Amino acid sequence: MLLNLFFNLLFVATVNNTTTVTVKVSNPQSENGQIYLALYNSEEDFMDIDKASLKVIKPVSSFKNGVNLKVSTNSEYAVVIFHDENNNGELDTNTLGIPKEGYAFSNNAMGMFGPPSFDKASFQCNSGVCSQVLELNY
Repeated sequence: MLLNLFFNLLFVATVNNTTTVTVKVSNPQSENGQIYLALYNSEEDFMDIDKASLKVIKPVSSFKNGVNLKVSTNSEYAVVIFHDENNNGELDTNTLGIPKEGYAFSNNAMGMFGPPSFDKASFQCNSGVCSQVLELNY
């Protein structure tokens, strides 16, 4: 009986090692287009879209209500989003490389000349539901 209880508790602990991160966008300037999200779980992969651990593309309205992401507990994550208003699948930039469409990073982190570091944008979810409310920079 005691051994059975031990294995049941071990199984529950193994199954429940995930949590939910809810990502909301507070200030889209329009409902046009979609929001692209990339979730990173390491500094080495940060900002390399091919190495994102999760990619999500959803209408702006979904992000206003909150998009739920299942993640492992006890890991660091950073979120990068951009508002593709013209639906061309890219973050449009000017000739200097400055974004012309809205973008944001988790923790609403900002870099001096370019994106913030993984350390500034990263957060950890240990249990329950974590949330990130991101303000788009236009």
